[in-house]
Amino acid sequence: MSGGPPPASPRALLAVLGTLAGFVSASLGIGGGNVLVPSLAGFLRVPLKRAIGTSLCVVLPVSALAVALEAWRYPQNLLWREALLLAAGSVPGTLGGAAILARIPERTLRFLFAGLLLFAAARLLGLLDFGEHGTLPLLLAIPFGLAVGSLSGLTASLFGIGGGIVIVPALVGGLGVPFHAARATSLAVILPTAVVAVLRHRAMGTPDRALYLPMIPTALLGSAAGVLAVNALPAREMRIAFGLFLLVAVVRLLARPGERGRARS
Repeated sequence: MSGGPPPASPRALLAVLGTLAGFVSASLGIGGGNVLVPSLAGFLRVPLKRAIGTSLCVVLPVSALAVALEAWRYPQNLLWREALLLAAGSVPGTLGGAAILARIPERTLRFLFAGLLLFAAARLLGLLDFGEHGTLPLLLAIPFGLAVGSLSGLTASLFGIGGGIVIVPALVGGLGVPFHAARATSLAVILPTAVVAVLRHRAMGTPDRALYLPMIPTALLGSAAGVLAVNALPAREMRIAFGLFLLVAVVRLLARPGERGRARS
């Protein structure tokens, strides 16, 4: 899809969103769609399905650059065995999410997405603490990893958020992976997930070139900055700030009018 951007979204604002999405994606390992989808749909009033497809077209190059920089500067953070296990579940999950998206009403999708953002915000703000968990034995780790991968692929395709919102808490809480390794490994899983999701969304005509092309250059800059700065910035304060942003985005999403005729565009 190549329709022009709405009047409320000048190229400068899209460039700023791209920078923020790239930085958040690389520094927290959550794909960047958590910034782009709520901003495009909630603040700029882009139809939600178009916002999701557009977001994925930005998430893909951002994740690729972040993984390349991690492999170059911090290779110890990339756990390739865990990434392959999660990816094995994420690809079929992505295909299933695309099939559901083609049939689900936008109003229902909006409430489901708001619920996922609320859960993520609560985790980021420390309101939901499930305690410390040790590493799972191999017999349980394999099905757990496949299940987490499937859920991450499903959320990536349904909500355009890359799947890291599922992967990072699961790696830290379920498999005992340190945060920085979980963040980087999540980006490695997001990469194949985003490729499949973009292909499916292109078939449905949801991505909008006029929206994602102005965001990609600054998103790549933000991604590089996020990888290089993440160890120097206080992770706790970053998580709190992003959690508050998600709460504002939820309010904006739920305050929008119901589904419109253009919602499937």
